[in-house]
Amino acid sequence: MASATLSALAGALLSPLRDVSLEKLIDYLWDHLSSSPSPSPSSDEAEKQQQQLKDSLKELEDAKLNVKAMQSRIMKLFEKHKQNERVVGLHNKLKDVGYDIQDLESEMEYMELERKVEEINNADQEADTTTSRFSGKRSFPFRLPTGFLSKKKRRLPASSQSSSLSTDDDIVRQVTSIIKQINSIESKLKDEIKLEEWFDQIKLNGVYDPREQHHFTKNKRVTTSSTNERKIYGRNDEIQRLIRFLRRSNANGNPSVVPIVGLGGMGKTALAQTVFNTIQIENHFDKKAWIYVSDNFDRVRITKEMVDIISPTDQRCSTTSLDLLERELKRHLAGRKLLLVLDDVWSDEWQQLLAPLQSAQAQAIKIIVTCRDPKILGSVDKGDKIILEGTT
Repeated sequence: MASATLSALAGALLSPLRDVSLEKLIDYLWDHLSSSPSPSPSSDEAEKQQQQLKDSLKELEDAKLNVKAMQSRIMKLFEKHKQNERVVGLHNKLKDVGYDIQDLESEMEYMELERKVEEINNADQEADTTTSRFSGKRSFPFRLPTGFLSKKKRRLPASSQSSSLSTDDDIVRQVTSIIKQINSIESKLKDEIKLEEWFDQIKLNGVYDPREQHHFTKNKRVTTSSTNERKIYGRNDEIQRLIRFLRRSNANGNPSVVPIVGLGGMGKTALAQTVFNTIQIENHFDKKAWIYVSDNFDRVRITKEMVDIISPTDQRCSTTSLDLLERELKRHLAGRKLLLVLDDVWSDEWQQLLAPLQSAQAQAIKIIVTCRDPKILGSVDKGDKIILEGTT
């Protein structure tokens, strides 16, 4: 399904955000400034470049703590809203800045190596000159061996990547780009935090979380109990098995679960819809609830939907407190028969829904769970499991 594909892509493309830090880069820049010769009084351009570099370095120092705080807040938002495009965008932009910082660190490190090699070469050259002068004042009875006066300059390994930073202006340009990116992310993060606070306030006031509504609006595969009126072929045995299970009385009064397991496109939802709408099932239960779960499990949303379905219209609860919702659920289920369909389940988190149902003192609770992976069923009794394969 589309949402599953998006989640898979998110797992592959949105790898965990590595630690983004400016400390190492700042150290390199300070070292570069301290080792750079002071510009001559007549060199206005060089003096201007150094001053710009100092100003940029000061801005990096100011941004250092902000980057740490931004990273922490973005990761918290990302964990909560992995399908929010704005949050994903912030996550990726900060990761890109991290790569730019690492690239500049590598360039600065290479420049430092070049400077040290140049110092060594200059020292060697001075030593060679001194030796040559000394050898000119004395006559040797033998010829000096070739290589005694080394003419070979030290070089960085050929495999080393040459630096693209030829002047302080190049460094300032890259530092300025990093600072602009950080400031842009910080501005967008502030807007996202305001939205987060606003959405949380709406949610506290008893309204659905707009972020979750946005997600389900975008998801094109939201299912309902409505069928397309077409008869499904080759599944008559499974239909009868499912009807018999649902009409069978509970031995211990606990909720009974029948999983429908199969690959995508095998007809799990269609089978559940067909049975859900049969006359035998319609007349057997006091209430029926169809909940589309998806890969975005939300315990509060699902519990609230159950409460809204089974409670009279004038007694519906507007709270989003999970404890209050579960108490309302148990109150309305006492002595009644409920059929609950949890369609398109992707994780074992759905089992959290069983706790209030087990203590609801209902006359009967039957649950149909449709899923692809049988592992999500956990310790649930799988004796009545229906496995769908291709029809012949």
